[in-house]
Amino acid sequence: MKNKIAIYRCMFSDYDVALSELKIYENIDYYFFTDNPNLKIYPYKTILVTPQYGSPSLDNRFIKIILPEILKSYDVTLYIDTNIAIVNNIQNLIDKFIISECDIGLFSHPYHDNLESEVKLCIDNNKSNKERLMKELDHYADLGLSESNKFSDNSIIFRKKHDLNMKKGMQHWFDLVKSFSGRDQISLPAIRSKYNFKEFFFDFSPRTPHNNYFIVFPHKEQWKISSIIKLLNFYARFLVKIIKRNLNFYRNRNGR
Repeated sequence: MKNKIAIYRCMFSDYDVALSELKIYENIDYYFFTDNPNLKIYPYKTILVTPQYGSPSLDNRFIKIILPEILKSYDVTLYIDTNIAIVNNIQNLIDKFIISECDIGLFSHPYHDNLESEVKLCIDNNKSNKERLMKELDHYADLGLSESNKFSDNSIIFRKKHDLNMKKGMQHWFDLVKSFSGRDQISLPAIRSKYNFKEFFFDFSPRTPHNNYFIVFPHKEQWKISSIIKLLNFYARFLVKIIKRNLNFYRNRNGR
């Protein structure tokens, strides 16, 4: 009996440029969760969602972490950030995850392998409030939650059909994201430890150069009228990525 598989993405507000897939798989269903009723991305089925947290980032993470009802019948779900393009046969990765019989499949973080480095990166790049980050770390220490020995890039997440333990873990994970820094990379190590997920790690990241499966596009930004240079810079980088995506896809399709 074949596994029911779904790939899903989500986007609230105008944070990314959503791209159609270059290749579709007949055994996979595609879903796109968004607050934009006009968004139509091939071959995704658009699921209109009403924002509920007053923050596009938090609304996105809710869909990312708490599996939507429409996906609960699937044997395997694959969450992918909207700015990540698929350029090779991901069925290979899905098969590896299924064969592993693990609960969750993650990719290694491309830049560091510990919580302290991630916290420093967030502070240095103003991705979260320093006080909230420190309060979050203190919370984990007070609970005695240990850090997992692997640090993940959460832009792509494989999960098998949720059992009760997975449901509790995902709800706890989102509660931590909502209550503290909002950075899901910070909270997942403690969740993986507490709920003892059986996990499969791919030994690369979608951000690893020449990884042969994915290309990461720059996030779309909100510009003012005066930021023409910033606008042109974005579209120049975006065009380069489009060319790389197409070249990689056709090279892989032709087995080169």
